[in-house]
Amino acid sequence: MPHKSANTQRYNFANISAMVVEPTVSGAILGDLLWGMGVRKVITADSTEQAKDFLERSEFDLIVCDSNIKGDRNGFELVRWLRWSTLDPNKFATVILYDGHVPRKNLELARNCGANFVIRKPTTSETFVSRIIWSLSTRAFIECGSYFGPDRRFDIAASELNKFGRRADDTSGLRSPAVIQLERASRS
Repeated sequence: MPHKSANTQRYNFANISAMVVEPTVSGAILGDLLWGMGVRKVITADSTEQAKDFLERSEFDLIVCDSNIKGDRNGFELVRWLRWSTLDPNKFATVILYDGHVPRKNLELARNCGANFVIRKPTTSETFVSRIIWSLSTRAFIECGSYFGPDRRFDIAASELNKFGRRADDTSGLRSPAVIQLERASRS
């Protein structure tokens, strides 16, 4: 009897263009994983300089970058540069940073530079795909003083809406529909 997946939702990634910024074999593996998801335009950059060159010449919907990549910038600096650049629509691309060691300070750096999500490696393909689906869901971009990037408020439980400091009618930080759908599928 064929195995039936709990998640029957199908996603079409054929029209998504992606760039993986990673010089090691991990970059090739992530590129293959994206290809396996259905992403048909996947480019791999070996350095932040090469990534910057690709970003200036092509449009991308998704960027997966090692936060500690070597070059004139690390992953955090590359994301900050991209978010404050004039490269429309790339400055609005979904950016996922990943690293083998993710201390709290790196999570804060990723959050403050404008990354959409951080993944710790090694990771499973299921986790990688679910984070991409969640990250590609619509989130408003915010520009203020020293930050430009996706709204950093998310995954706020309904019980937290009335806590001090948050307006009761402010629901902009609630989980995205993609996250709710993935949660439902995982419980089935």
